[in-house]
Amino acid sequence: FSSGGDDNGSNINAINQTKYFDMGYPHLVKRFKAIKIKYYLTVNTLTFDWYVDRGVRTGQYSGDSAGGAKLGSFVLDVDVLAGGNVAYHRQNLPDNCVGKDISLKMTSNTIGDAPRIEGIEIEWEALYVDA
Repeated sequence: FSSGGDDNGSNINAINQTKYFDMGYPHLVKRFKAIKIKYYLTVNTLTFDWYVDRGVRTGQYSGDSAGGAKLGSFVLDVDVLAGGNVAYHRQNLPDNCVGKDISLKMTSNTIGDAPRIEGIEIEWEALYVDA
């Protein structure tokens, strides 16, 4: 470990996973439609793994850093204007993403500022009760 914070040039794996959420309805089978995430990331990408029904169904996708062109170099109708280092990502989930609960794991292994998750929203619909 380097006290200067560069960890001798090596990446540090950062892995965070939420608990399994049942949205307050443990016996209700749900179809999870989409995941919306707001996060702070200055470089590279975050990998998001989702687990439904305690891992019976799984999937993965990536989210990029916020990016965008700075105001002084922004070209109208060509560039996306940078809005800081907060990124927003919405991921539609497949139709077979059905179960009673869902968990989300975020993984980063980049050099630089640690990523920070600022908000997670899960879109879901009720299907049936399985007592």
